[in-house]
Amino acid sequence: MRDANDSLIANLPDFLTWRTGNDLTRSACKIHVQYVYHQVKTWSNLANTDLFQSITSLPASSQQRLLLAPRLYTLLRSKARPGVEEIESLHQYLDLERYLCAPGGDRPCDCWSALGDYYLPPDSETFRSPMLGNIVLDACRPLTKTDYPPPMGEVTNHTPKELEFIKWRLEQSMDQISRISRTARSAVEALLQVITVVRAPELTKGTQSFSNKPAIGRMGLANSHSSEWSVSKIADAIVHEAIHALIYKIELINSLYVDDTMESEPVTAVSPWSGRTLRLHSFLHACFVWFGLWNFWSLASREESEAVELKATAANGFLIGHPLSCVPDAALARVRPEVRTAIDEMFKQVIFSVN
Repeated sequence: MRDANDSLIANLPDFLTWRTGNDLTRSACKIHVQYVYHQVKTWSNLANTDLFQSITSLPASSQQRLLLAPRLYTLLRSKARPGVEEIESLHQYLDLERYLCAPGGDRPCDCWSALGDYYLPPDSETFRSPMLGNIVLDACRPLTKTDYPPPMGEVTNHTPKELEFIKWRLEQSMDQISRISRTARSAVEALLQVITVVRAPELTKGTQSFSNKPAIGRMGLANSHSSEWSVSKIADAIVHEAIHALIYKIELINSLYVDDTMESEPVTAVSPWSGRTLRLHSFLHACFVWFGLWNFWSLASREESEAVELKATAANGFLIGHPLSCVPDAALARVRPEVRTAIDEMFKQVIFSVN
C-alpha cells in the first residue's frame, strides 16, 4: 500500500489486483465502525439516554455485530436528531443483542436483530436465518419497499425449495471466490454482512444484484433461482457489490469530490461497459468495480469455465476508451485529483496488459 497519509482512494488500484493483502479492507471497516460509534454517541446525547454506554458495555463480538449491521447504519442516517420512534428502534436492536448474550434474561418479542439473523416471535422458538459462513442470508424477513430499488417492482420471498437451491448456489459461488483469490474471499466476508435474496417477477432484466450507500454492508440478488444466473455470475456479483461496499466505507472520510455537494447534482455519464446513463457517483464507482473484476477473473484457472467471458466483459469499457472522457469537463474538475489519478492508472494497466 502507499503511504498511510495518502487518500485511501489512491490505494484502490493496488488493492483491486487482489495481490496486496487486506490492509485496505481493515482500514475501511474500522472507519465504518468509528463512524457508527460517533453517530450512536451523538444520538445518545441528543436524546439524553445511556444508549452509547449500554452498547459499549456489550461484549466486543456483540458490539461488532450491532455496529456493522446495515439496518443500524440506515437507521442512524435517517435523521440528524432522533425522535421517539428512532430511539425505540435502537433500543430494540440493543435489547435483542443483550438477550443473545444472556438468553436467561428479559426476552424481547416480535422483533428482528439489526443484522436480520435472529427473530424472536411472541410465542415460539427463536428463528435463525440461514448463513453463508458469517454472512447473513436475508430471505425471510418481512419485505419493505424502502429496501429495494423501485425499478424492481413488487418483490416477494422465495419458496423454501427455491431458497435451498439459492443457498447451494451461493455456497458454490463463495467457494469459487476462495479458489480464485483468498484475498477477495476475505474482503467479501469483511465487507458484506448481509446478502438479501428476493423474487422480482416484474424485473425486466430478469436478474440483478444491487447495493446502495444508505445500507452499507448489504447486497441483494433478485431472481437468483433463475437459469439466467450461474455460479460464476453470482460470484461476479458478490465481488462487484463488495467493491461498492469498500468504497462506501472509505467515502465516510474520503469524498470522491472536491466538494460534497457534487454527489447530489444531476451530472451523468454513459457507461462504456453497459451503455447505461449513470449518475456520476455510480459511474466513478463502476470504474473501480470493473477494474477489480478484471483483475479477479485474470487470476482464475482454465477450470473456471466462464472466467474468460467475465474478464472480457470487465475489460471492455476500458478498451473502448479512457473512462474519464465520458465525464463532462466541468464535472471532472470537481472530482478529487487522487480519484482521477486512480482511474487513469487502472485504465493504463488494462490497456498495457491487453497490448
